[in-house]
Amino acid sequence: MVNREWLVSLDSMSMDNLRFEKQLRESELSPLELEVSRLGHEIGFANDEWEQSFEAASARGAVGKHFDANGYETEGERHERSTIMKSRVAILKEELEAIEEALELKRK
Repeated sequence: MVNREWLVSLDSMSMDNLRFEKQLRESELSPLELEVSRLGHEIGFANDEWEQSFEAASARGAVGKHFDANGYETEGERHERSTIMKSRVAILKEELEAIEEALELKRK
């Protein structure tokens, strides 16, 4: 959620300052979206790899009550990082939309 005080401050910003704020957020947004996408692929790959390890362990009769394939302890961390990044992307998009609206009003 966008900071209310920041939204109100947009009205008092100059066109140049608004453009700067927009550029600042756009430069953060693009790489962040790429990282979210990369992380999503990484999570999917890790899930596929875990399933293959589980199947291989099952075929060997090595699966007990709690299957633990080594190397998957970071899955929760990946999901948490992805959630945080997606939240930041949403905020940046809201801020960019607010800046665009402020710019549009100043152009009139």
